[in-house]
Amino acid sequence: MIYSNDPPFIFVHIPKAAGTSIEEALYQYQDFSVNDEEIHQPLIQYRDFLLPEEYDNHFKFCVVRNPFDMMYSTWKYWTDNSNFTIPFEEWVIWRHEGRMMDGIKYVVDTGDEDKTGHLTISWYMNRTPQSFWFLDEEGRFLADYIIGFEHLQHGFDEVVKHLGLTDTFLPHANMGRHEDDRDYRKYYTERSRKIIEERYWLDLKLFGYDFDTLTPDVSKFGHVKPEKDSLKKYEIVYDGSFYVNHTSLPYGFNGGLRRHGTGEDFEHQLRNFELRKLEKRRNSLQHNLTSIQQNIETLENELLNIGDGIDTLDIETTIISERQKELMFKVKLHKIQKEIQNR
Repeated sequence: MIYSNDPPFIFVHIPKAAGTSIEEALYQYQDFSVNDEEIHQPLIQYRDFLLPEEYDNHFKFCVVRNPFDMMYSTWKYWTDNSNFTIPFEEWVIWRHEGRMMDGIKYVVDTGDEDKTGHLTISWYMNRTPQSFWFLDEEGRFLADYIIGFEHLQHGFDEVVKHLGLTDTFLPHANMGRHEDDRDYRKYYTERSRKIIEERYWLDLKLFGYDFDTLTPDVSKFGHVKPEKDSLKKYEIVYDGSFYVNHTSLPYGFNGGLRRHGTGEDFEHQLRNFELRKLEKRRNSLQHNLTSIQQNIETLENELLNIGDGIDTLDIETTIISERQKELMFKVKLHKIQKEIQNR
């Protein structure tokens, strides 16, 4: 998530829906005094935690994704990055029809860590519809803008324009699938497809997602309009049982420190905290700069290998644009590094 006061906005990070990429792009705006933890929290918790006028003043947005694609991506991520080995079909059935400890047999025993730790996140991540992240107890939308993962750049550009941001670049972080592995449909059976349809019916209905359509209608996303700002206006009966509280409160280092620190110790830790903010911003800028430079290298290699007689204007224009971004991030990174050195 990203919580910013200048300009005022809240980005809610729904797992496996481009959240890491958005965070990388906007990390420099994070207000660490409110939240310095890289966690996932639904909007309802910010509504409950912040003063009403503060909450209302913030522009709130998130990214949603086709549930069929999200489930495959979630499985792919955890089986590629842990000792948890389980076929996709069995994973879907286990998560939605089994019990968590039934999955212990799929964890490779390395002998030096708690086997159940590999199960916990894979079991709980994205077990509920994404809509829970931006609904209140009455089924009203708390988000002001919803980006469709399938139209990520378009939605991100609109949010950036709305907020008046001028120094952002959207990298592709947590990239776990190759270009030839984008079609999730080949991994599903009739049984696993039915499980996802029943569990995530709310997301399917709200955003027009279905199993066969890889790219949904872009008009389903964007600014939340008054005529479509609650489940009731979608003619969806809401009984309040969708409410999910993830229990953790969104306060950061500064708030916690003031509860437990006083005097010189407080001032010393606060100075360290300010340095930590600069270091995190530096790391974010460096990551963005690296992503831009990798993109430039890819584009230039493509340009140099294009055959004779093929129009290269578009790719040349893109390279020039990326070079401008590269320079912008180099200047910002230089300023941050100097500020860190002077502390």
